[in-house]
Amino acid sequence: YQLLNGKVGIGTSAPSSKFDVCGNVRVIGTIVASGSITTSAIACPSDFRYKKNITPLSNSLQKLMKMEGVNYYWKTSDFPAMNFNNKMQMGFIAQDVEKIFPEMVFTDDAGYKSIDYSRLTPVLVETIKDQQKQINEISGRLKQLEKLLLK
Repeated sequence: YQLLNGKVGIGTSAPSSKFDVCGNVRVIGTIVASGSITTSAIACPSDFRYKKNITPLSNSLQKLMKMEGVNYYWKTSDFPAMNFNNKMQMGFIAQDVEKIFPEMVFTDDAGYKSIDYSRLTPVLVETIKDQQKQINEISGRLKQLEKLLLK
């Protein structure tokens, strides 16, 4: 490791952050981050061989319609250790999401909840598919009506 101007570097002789790792890092457990995360890619294990009891999502559209996106500001003065910024945010309220999609919400040891927003992606895909099916059905019915009217 390298220590330079109060910065620690592993795998680098010129750390650019307080803690800079050049190479692979393996974490078993939870990473708590405050602020923004910049990455070129995030990959989650998803191989079929890891999974069992696989079932398709159901009622995605109906469940998604229950969700409410909100704007909010962090309580920066109440939680200084979290290093929240004072800019307007957008997202969901974890307690509300938990009622609809409990598998998206995690609770820490202190009882605070967080949302894994990446788990919303399969719900959005299934909702788009449901809506496209409805669009196709309506389009087909419209074509039938147009044929009847043009006779």
